[in-house]
Amino acid sequence: MFAFNIIKVEYGWIEGKIGNDNQEYYFNYSYLTNFLSDLLCSIIATEGIDTGWGKYSSFITEWEPARDRWIIELNDGEYSIYINTVAVDDVEGQLRLDGIRGLVPVDKPSIKPNSFLIKCKREEFLCAIVNECFEILNKYGFCGYWLAFKEEFPLSKLLLINELLKEKTRKENVLSRELEILRDRLL
Repeated sequence: MFAFNIIKVEYGWIEGKIGNDNQEYYFNYSYLTNFLSDLLCSIIATEGIDTGWGKYSSFITEWEPARDRWIIELNDGEYSIYINTVAVDDVEGQLRLDGIRGLVPVDKPSIKPNSFLIKCKREEFLCAIVNECFEILNKYGFCGYWLAFKEEFPLSKLLLINELLKEKTRKENVLSRELEILRDRLL
């Protein structure tokens, strides 16, 4: 069974793990890249929605003294998540970590043979991500998240993925519907 868990958010670091019954990958990323926002943005792009910055199926995270490159793919209803560790002095990594924080604008990023790879069904993946994000909100709140991580919580991205999970497409912008989701999930 696929699992995505955020263990804690504090002092500008976000700690967690991703995995299944056979393997898991532990991470502890700094505020230098906005892990949760970049993850949700990459999922939205992978689902085929224009993020305004092109299709970012990959992003870089900072854990000092190295970086992880996450590559997310969706094929035939199954997500593949690849994680490659990249040295800080990696020229490609340096050049691509620019004005859009950790997002990497590439059509087909290179997947290294020693990548950590986890696969799971689309619904299972999206459900785990959405549930964990709401758990973070319930634990920290909006202001508490900002105080702990020094970044805004990516609420609009979470709401969009929540809707994609249920309807597979975003049909309209209705604030009352979004408030209803928040009331149901947070109170």
